[in-house]
Amino acid sequence: MSFEINPCQSIAKRFSAANCDINTVNNDCYGICASYGTVYGQQVQKKCEAQCRDMLSRKKKDMGKSDCDLRRPSPPPIWNQVPDFYAGLLANCGDKKKAYEQCCQMCDSSKYPKSCREKCQLDASAVVTSEPYKHKKNHEIKNNYDKSTKAPPAPFFIGVFLVVVLISILVYFFLRGLYKD
Repeated sequence: MSFEINPCQSIAKRFSAANCDINTVNNDCYGICASYGTVYGQQVQKKCEAQCRDMLSRKKKDMGKSDCDLRRPSPPPIWNQVPDFYAGLLANCGDKKKAYEQCCQMCDSSKYPKSCREKCQLDASAVVTSEPYKHKKNHEIKNNYDKSTKAPPAPFFIGVFLVVVLISILVYFFLRGLYKD
């Protein structure tokens, strides 16, 4: 199974538009990136952080703020007070649900079980899965062909014809003006 990390999706599920504290959104978004960055590497973390920057800029605009009113918060320091199990479990088992269940079980024995479960939920909802490509046989492809596809409409061809006629008229008068004695 292949997947991508989308912290914006996870943050959107957690916070509604009316209840949006930009600093909390900032901390949670970059926290998700740090979780996956420690397991999957810097490249994944940088891509994730770019998504966080874009989302924070959009949130700021949604709040009616400009750069003069409110600077975009900088990436926060990451405190590892609450355990971070989900990304490692996902890397080991490769199954989103199974990793979440194992994460919740591991949280029961942690110092902060409620915060740990919230972190598991936040990290799990940031994973966007995609189904693996399945090769279709030739007869299946023929059966799925959509016959409702139409040729380009007549106004398109009329427009192209008029443009060609206008260009040819312009070229004619340009050449006539050059060689006129």
